[in-house]
Amino acid sequence: MPLSSFIDKSKTNTLRVLATLFGGLEYLGSNCIVLGKIYDLLFYRKMVRREIVMAKLSPGAKVLHIGSGPLPLTATCLSTIGFRVDAVDNSNAAIRAAVKVAKNYNLDKAINFIEGEGIEIDCSAYDAVWVSFSVSPMEEVVRKVLSTLKNGGRVIYRNSRGWLSILYQQAKPKVIADSYPHRRISHSLWKESVIITKNPFPEE
Repeated sequence: MPLSSFIDKSKTNTLRVLATLFGGLEYLGSNCIVLGKIYDLLFYRKMVRREIVMAKLSPGAKVLHIGSGPLPLTATCLSTIGFRVDAVDNSNAAIRAAVKVAKNYNLDKAINFIEGEGIEIDCSAYDAVWVSFSVSPMEEVVRKVLSTLKNGGRVIYRNSRGWLSILYQQAKPKVIADSYPHRRISHSLWKESVIITKNPFPEE
């Protein structure tokens, strides 16, 4: 085997291990409610609130979170603020874990969890759709959301930054939807949010 092929294979295997490790941390947070709530308080609540402000959304809106995972902190944050939330993931294990987390937040009746593929969902009933940064293929999913989203709807998707982009492919808004207005917000923990709207933002 050529040295370059060996290096490429080793790099791929390493990235798979790291991605699995990050996924395992979410399950750890879903099983240990204290750790999950610390992560929520220190990072997620601030991130979601910044996204809501930047997207010009108001509580009461109907929203969807694609790729909610076993630790559905985006969904719980949105529901706590007053949004009507559907959360979808293609893993049955992740959905089961997420329902338990929602129960710990007393939100199991408020969040509608759906097992399925986000790319197959008609988003015309939603005012905004959140897409987790681990969703793949990101560009295809965001394009599908935009194709079915109603006028004035928002797509908020998370991108990796810095070294985290080695694990998770970045989706550039100008590649996905150059004809739509978009905004970007940088966060800690090597993440950013991209907000795309099908109409100009209210003040524009």
